[in-house]
Amino acid sequence: MDMIESRNRTVHTYEARVLEEEFTKVQQLYAPAFTAFAVKMQEYL
Repeated sequence: MDMIESRNRTVHTYEARVLEEEFTKVQQLYAPAFTAFAVKMQEYL
């Protein structure tokens, strides 16, 4: 749900501070979560 909130915060904002905060979340939280998900899904192929 946090990813959806991040998307909603950034879709129409041009504030650098907000964009930087959300980009940090992408780098530190979301990208690793997707990587872990991809690794887990490989177990089922």
